[in-house]
This record gives sequence, C-alpha cells and structure tokens, in this order.
Amino acid sequence: MIFSYKSCDPKYVKFQRIVMGWLAIASLFLRDIDLVWVFFAITFLGLFSGSVYSIPTLFYKFIHKLFKVDMVHISSHHVRYYQVNSSVDFIDHLLRFAASSSALGLYYSGFETSAWLLMAFLSVFMMLSAYFGFCLSALTYIGLENIREKCKLKSSKLCDTKKDKPDRTYNQNCILAKRCFTPYMRCDSCHIGISKCLGTKFNLLVIIIGLLMSIFLFVDDHTLIQINIVLIMGLLFWLGYRINYSIDALVQSNNKNLILNKQLKNYTESLEAEVKRRTAEIEHLATFDMLTELYNRFYFENQLTETLDTLDDRALTHLAFIDLDKFKLINDTAGHLAGDRLLSNMAQMLTTVVGQRGIVARIGGDEFAILFKEVTQDEALECCQEICDKAGRYEFVWEEQRFGIGTSIGLATLKSSMQDIKAALHHADQACYNAKKSGRNRVSLYK
Repeated sequence: MIFSYKSCDPKYVKFQRIVMGWLAIASLFLRDIDLVWVFFAITFLGLFSGSVYSIPTLFYKFIHKLFKVDMVHISSHHVRYYQVNSSVDFIDHLLRFAASSSALGLYYSGFETSAWLLMAFLSVFMMLSAYFGFCLSALTYIGLENIREKCKLKSSKLCDTKKDKPDRTYNQNCILAKRCFTPYMRCDSCHIGISKCLGTKFNLLVIIIGLLMSIFLFVDDHTLIQINIVLIMGLLFWLGYRINYSIDALVQSNNKNLILNKQLKNYTESLEAEVKRRTAEIEHLATFDMLTELYNRFYFENQLTETLDTLDDRALTHLAFIDLDKFKLINDTAGHLAGDRLLSNMAQMLTTVVGQRGIVARIGGDEFAILFKEVTQDEALECCQEICDKAGRYEFVWEEQRFGIGTSIGLATLKSSMQDIKAALHHADQACYNAKKSGRNRVSLYK
C-alpha cells in the first residue's frame, strides 16, 4: 500500500495540514468530540487514498476548478517544506490516525483530560508542520530508517530515488540531513549537528509553548493556570534571549564576512594587477629583444607580413639587412660580455640614426634589420650609408683593448608581387652578402 502512493503536489500537502490542524484546534476549543470523529474519519480514508486523493485535496481541487483560485500560496523559498515521498505520506496519515483514535479511546474510557491533551499535542504539531515544515511524520520515518540500519537492513533515503538530486552533498553531521530531510534553505550550507541547530531548538520551543497555551482551554484550576503563565513567560523570555543572541552572532558573522570580502577584493585587485604586470612582461618579451631592447624577430616578421599584405607599387617601402663586421673576432677575443655591450651600443646608434623613418629590430646574433616606411630609395640608401660611416668611425674599447668594427648592409625595395616575407628577407640577405663580398662596411642595393 505504501509504495502505491503517488507524490503529492506541495500545495495539497500544505492545505491538508492546515485544514486538519484547524480541525484539531476547533475540537479542542469547543471540546466537541464529534469534531474528533470527523478528524478520525478523514484520516482513516487518507490511509488508503494518500494525500493525492484525500478529502482536503479533493475539496481544494473542486474549489480551484470552480473559482479558478488557489487557497494556499507557497513561495519558492518554502516549497521544500512540503516535499514528501509515499512512505512519509503514509506515516503522516498513520500517526494522525493513531493520535485521533487514541484520543477517542481515552475520551470514552473516562480520561477526558488525557484525550484533550493528546489533541492539543496533535493540533500544535499539525500547525507546526503546516507553517514551519517541521514534520513529525518525517522525523518518525528517519527514526524507523535508523532502526532498520542498526538491524543491518537495507537503508533507503527520504528522497524517492537517488536520481532526484544526484549532485547534492548532505550534511553528514546532522542525522536529519543524512536522511535527506532538509526542509530549509539554510540546510544546504549547514555543517553542524542537530544538537547545535537553533532552528530545531526554536521548533521544539514553539511546540512546548503551544502545548502550554492549549492547556488554558481545559484547565480550570487557578493555581495550575498561574504556574502555566509563569512557564510560558519564562519560555518567551528565553526565546527572546536566544533570538537576540542569534542576531548578535549573525551580525558578527556578517561583519566577518564583510572583512573577508574586503580582503578578498583587495587580494583580487592585487592579483589582477600582478596578472596585468606579468601579461605586460610576457607581451614585452614577445615584442622586444631582452639584450638590446630593440624589436625582436617575431614582432619584426609580423610587421613585415602586415606591410606586404597592404603593399602597393609606389616603391616607398624598403628592407635593410645589417650584419656587424668583425663581431666574431671581438666576441672571441674580449668575451661574450664585450659582445653584448657592443650589440647594445650598436642598437642605440641604429635607433638614433633611423629615428621615425623605420622599425629597427635585432633578428639574430649580430644581425639587425630595418623596415623603412614612406621613405624613398635614395633616403633609405642615405640612412644606411650614415650607419656605415658611423660604424666605420666607431672604436669599441673593452678593458684597454680597442677594436674597429663595420657594418655590411643589404637594401631591398619591397614590391607587391612578393607573396611572403621569405622573398623579402632573401633579397635583403642577398644584398648584404654582396656588400660583404665587395669589401665590407658598405651598402649594397639588391637589383
């Protein structure tokens, strides 16, 4: 019978709990045993139909169909209060059946006070489950499951199937959460045990206060009424104290979160600044030569490719290939430090001479290149000759040793017919070879 139940719509579950709770309260307030019989009858039928086809649910559907209105509203925040499976639904009806039948039995056996106390307990718990989601049937179900587990029987969960929420990680410190009973949104991020759960403590306190207040309905003794009032006042003051305490703790946690968020923001900003700095360093390394601070071969070839893609035949773009004469001699004689200093000095000289007329790059060990833009051939030749003249007059001094140098320069005019940079570099390199072959420290124009 249990497993033939269907999962019920949460609004039907809520409506049923409200109706049955107010029915129990009405029977208690009016001290009318006939209303207890009505409660008993509705619950007895629900044992066989479940909440899906119970009398309150059918009444709800009838009113909804007739007037097109919903008699209860469940926000997205509270909908999980009423998510029950077939087993919990059956236990819910079974407990109400047991409580109402026991109340009837006690009443007709002459224990009227005990009967109404039982109905008071039932009404309080029904209203608590209707508005707070703290369901006695779910707690009973969890207790039964724990007993089954202790008896080494196969354990199941509150969820009908494990496929319902495959990615949920339940709080293993809470006996209720481990059984998937997480009626509140806070349960999703909670990791404390049930003994420290303020929500559970408040729910229990509401039950006790509700029961004490319901005693006024059938207790006539003046002394008992006074004791009852004192108890209720004490519990209310304790409740207020716990609420204030919890608010203080919440404010402190919020303040800590604000501090942590500020620290996280500062750390994030610092991290972003560091990422930008590192990115700039990487971009710099990808663009410039580390030794001479001239553009490197990678950047220069990209610029040359872009230039060839937009080139026309006005013959105002030229490529110069420069090779230092006697660099190997200086590098081998004076050492690599001397060679590095010479390359840096030559880079500064090339940058000064070329200026805004072109892009200067180091493309190899002692090899440099210049991409002249919007410059005539005569102007490019004049610039290259000035480089040769300055290099020929330059005397490199290192640890009291003096070295003369020179530059062999090949100059090629770029044409739109060139398909890629290989042809352009080949022409300039060929012209540079001719300059070396012709005696070094001179400019050779590719023809």
